[in-house]
Amino acid sequence: VSMDVDVPAHANGVLHRDLKPSNILVRDSDQQPLILDFGNAYVLDDLDQASLTSTAVGSIGYIPPEVLADPKVRSPLQDVYAAAVLTYELIARRRPNPLEYEPLQPAFSTPAALDATIRRALGPAGQRPQTVAILRREFAAIAF
Repeated sequence: VSMDVDVPAHANGVLHRDLKPSNILVRDSDQQPLILDFGNAYVLDDLDQASLTSTAVGSIGYIPPEVLADPKVRSPLQDVYAAAVLTYELIARRRPNPLEYEPLQPAFSTPAALDATIRRALGPAGQRPQTVAILRREFAAIAF
């Protein structure tokens, strides 16, 4: 998987808002993950918050708590949170419980740094990596 390209959607102000396993396809030819189904996507703009929907968009388990509390929140942090859930789920075969995080290491022979990165990305919005590109760089820096 190439780690040195930017996230085109986020670079263009587009949030996916429904990252989950069924919305990711891995291309056979080069193992490149492809994100599908932008039906819930949102383009960041300067619209007044009052014009936004008041219903949380996405799939339960992948929506961060701040969006469940205030569905008008729009931020790349939504996709950062979902990416952390997906990473945990790929390894453990179950979604994490952010309130009672169960470390992957040592049960899955993963580096402790992976748990620290995932835990931070599942934590409060102000403590998460601010973009998926930053999260990806943090994952890439972990020695496996």
